[in-house]
Amino acid sequence: GLDDIHLLQQEFASNNPDIQFEFEILFSNESFADQVEQLQKEYSDLDAIHIVSHGTSGGFELGDAWVLPEDTGFNAHNFTALGLMLTENGDI
Repeated sequence: GLDDIHLLQQEFASNNPDIQFEFEILFSNESFADQVEQLQKEYSDLDAIHIVSHGTSGGFELGDAWVLPEDTGFNAHNFTALGLMLTENGDI
C-alpha cells in the first residue's frame, strides 16, 4: 500500500496551488468495476485522472484487476468507464 499518501497530497498541493484535486484510493480486495461505478456517482467533468499504482514491467493494478497490454477488451471497457467522468477534452 501507499503508507504516506498524505505526503504525496502535500507535495502535489504545494507544487500546484491553483489546481483543485482529489485523491481516491481503489482497494485491491474490491472490484475495480464496482469502485469506478461509485466514483461515477461523485465525479463528472474532470479535466484529468491520474493513476498511481503498483505494477510490473508488464502491467499495473487497478482495484482487484491487472491492466495488461494484451487484454484489450478489459482495457477498453474499464478505461471507457473512467472516461465517462471526464470532460470532452479530459485525459487519463
